[in-house]
Amino acid sequence: MLRLLILSFVIISSANTMAQSTTFSQQVKQLFFGVDITGRSPSLLDSFRSVPQLHYTTDGVRQWNLNVSIEMNSTQATSSTHRFSFAESPLPGFPIEKGVIQLTMGETDSSRKLMSLTWHVEFRDKKSATNYFNRLEELFSRVSNKQVVEESPGNNKSLKFSSKDKGNGDLDNILVYFYKSPASGKYEIILVPANNGDGE
Repeated sequence: MLRLLILSFVIISSANTMAQSTTFSQQVKQLFFGVDITGRSPSLLDSFRSVPQLHYTTDGVRQWNLNVSIEMNSTQATSSTHRFSFAESPLPGFPIEKGVIQLTMGETDSSRKLMSLTWHVEFRDKKSATNYFNRLEELFSRVSNKQVVEESPGNNKSLKFSSKDKGNGDLDNILVYFYKSPASGKYEIILVPANNGDGE
């Protein structure tokens, strides 16, 4: 009996230690199916292509874009959008209807740059969406040193979490939005990785 109690204590202690040692960047990495997005590198496109849970749904057609041209300091710069859909929830026990990871790339003849990255999940009902949102709030509250919550009419909510980690590259914050889509009528959650200059 004593041996069983000791074994149970060791298992519980190990689980608590693992939960406490999770970092901000590791928590984000879980949502992106194990892909480390902290460097915000153009190579993320290839990294997402190698994830079996993700299905590449667009061909990334390049189009001229004024904002991208300004950002990349080239009149020849183009942008391309790349979408990866998924049906498996990256949070075990919290189902989704479907999700999408979207990257926008800026390109010139000599360089490529990740312009934006978003993570988006959709739900069949409000309860599932609310549970998912609350779970994200719980997980990121543990690994953040600052949390900003905003609510607006219609049950729309937004959260901003700031990392406790050091050496996170340019991943200092994440923005999480919870809302009911006027177009589809479904509840959706969008997560946007940001640095200190974004989302302020």
